[in-house]
Amino acid sequence: MKVVILGGKLCDSLQPLTSGSMLKLELLGEPLIFYILDNLLGLPVSEIIVIVNYNPSEVEMLFPDGDYKGMSVSVVCDDSSLSTAESVKNAVGEDDETVLVISGESYFEFNLGEAFSRHIINNNDATIICKTVEDPREFAVINETTDGRITEIVEKPDWSGVFSDLVNCGVFFIEHNILDFVKENKSNDFLKDLFCEALEKGLKIYSYKSTDYWCNINSCNSLKKIQFDLLSGKARKKIPFVASGVFTKTSVPNGNFVIVPPVFFSNNVQVENGAVIGPFAIIGEGSLIAK
Repeated sequence: MKVVILGGKLCDSLQPLTSGSMLKLELLGEPLIFYILDNLLGLPVSEIIVIVNYNPSEVEMLFPDGDYKGMSVSVVCDDSSLSTAESVKNAVGEDDETVLVISGESYFEFNLGEAFSRHIINNNDATIICKTVEDPREFAVINETTDGRITEIVEKPDWSGVFSDLVNCGVFFIEHNILDFVKENKSNDFLKDLFCEALEKGLKIYSYKSTDYWCNINSCNSLKKIQFDLLSGKARKKIPFVASGVFTKTSVPNGNFVIVPPVFFSNNVQVENGAVIGPFAIIGEGSLIAK
């Protein structure tokens, strides 16, 4: 299986945090892409291709040896005028391996192994990981049959067009016949174009409904929420800790100060004696906390 991670575009609401790359956005001292890649460990991945359309060197420097925990990673800078589907088709070439496409604009903890197994066992042409949400208007809404076969996809409808609370999470498995729908000089969006045309042709596109943690990162509030959920344990990813509720990349700073958990310390942090840190404090690298 090949994996394509889409680097995303500049997010105005997160500037200047994403000026280098959305994939370098830090969550508790680690770039977002590392969290994404950890979800792939143990899967039969032959190659990971990261597609960006600005500042490729910012992502390349994260992988100086071209790998991550034994998985091959390459970074491709694509023409920003190309559609997402065109970029994916160019990146994966003509091999007939299943392709896992991941949007690099969210944090998730999906069971990708189970989703992949179901995709293969059911001989699906595409499998879209979905979740139910309270307000689906910001996402692609999914309509399906009782057995999970998708019949309709509507991108960001208003309330009058909302027929379901099930939405696309930006993670999906596809076979190469889906990429055959890419056309030159035409719109080639996966959701609005390729998947809709594939549905019209009768191809098998199914949902994989997950209850695992997922959060789209489109604002400072969502960025804060993910990190607070990691600290509180609502998100299951294990963060290094030195005591209950005290998380750190290396060690807790020296000094006579009070910690009110949960708290995260990055590297090279200094805290003055008498200071009170927390709760839900995230201390970035090189910070100096005064009393």
